[in-house]
Amino acid sequence: MSQKLVSFIIPVNRLDQIIRRTLYSIINACSFDLSMIEILIVENGKAISLSKTLQDVLESYPDLIVLLQSKEHVSAARNIGIQHSRGRWLVFVDADDELVPQHMSELVQELQNSQADFLVCDFFKSNQLLQLSVLLSNKTLEEQKRLMISKPTLFMTVWNKCFSREFIIKQQIFFDERLRLAEDGDFMLNVLSQTRGFKVFAHPYYRYYQHSQSTMGRFDDKSKDYIQAMVLAKEKYSSLLTFQGGLEKYILTHLNLILVRETFNYQNNQSFRDKKKALQVLMEHPIFRTSLSRLSISSCVSLYYLTIVLLKLRCHTLVGVACTLKSYVNSKRIT
Repeated sequence: MSQKLVSFIIPVNRLDQIIRRTLYSIINACSFDLSMIEILIVENGKAISLSKTLQDVLESYPDLIVLLQSKEHVSAARNIGIQHSRGRWLVFVDADDELVPQHMSELVQELQNSQADFLVCDFFKSNQLLQLSVLLSNKTLEEQKRLMISKPTLFMTVWNKCFSREFIIKQQIFFDERLRLAEDGDFMLNVLSQTRGFKVFAHPYYRYYQHSQSTMGRFDDKSKDYIQAMVLAKEKYSSLLTFQGGLEKYILTHLNLILVRETFNYQNNQSFRDKKKALQVLMEHPIFRTSLSRLSISSCVSLYYLTIVLLKLRCHTLVGVACTLKSYVNSKRIT
């Protein structure tokens, strides 16, 4: 079978109408040469409910779109996509996001010529442009790695990146199927631990949306899954000198996610007193207690690390208020 330039891998569960928009965004963005791409849709443990409109898309592009089946959970679906891909480059797309056509031809030209292990690209969060290229500029490779690990919500997702399939297969980098959450971060930690060079592409091609029916948009019990992911991350990567300092911030940023999305979620009907008790229980877990003890306040002088600073100062009431407000603000941004 002929090799493609890019394999777009989309794990799906439901969101039938949304994935139709996602598919057309890829097709329209690459309309100047559809022969160079393939789109792998991987059923994420459940049958896709095909509407007539989505069925029409599949029938219109039989040589472009491939349907695959995987075990449940996004990690297994993405791994199946990697294994069946024919592209020189792998691009992971979430079923509720879309590509934007601007600069797509420049990205394709970059991919045709690049020998990098992967590309990091700017992206839109809804209509807000996030210029990761600016933050990564004028830094050494080691500094770039440490920055990315230190700010995982900005840098450690997989959907605004293009990965060399040769690099991924050669280094045997796959998604950890034990993880329900933070699987992107784990994959990126593996990538960063083995890469000898990546490229920054200073243009956005991806638009990220957060929907109420997505995993991150639902209020449920996420803390155990996050803790499992952090324990595994520490076991696998704490010995790497490049990650020193950065890995502690990576772990504590995920503690902040637990507090915002779970413990102090504004939809959580527990009393504020009980929420503070839950915070204190979390702080007794070795993965968080040890990471917090290893960081100094002076190393966290940034609004991004406000929760870490407040935890260092034991200002638990302020932590609760800040995380409750953040939870509420996030809910208003969900489409």
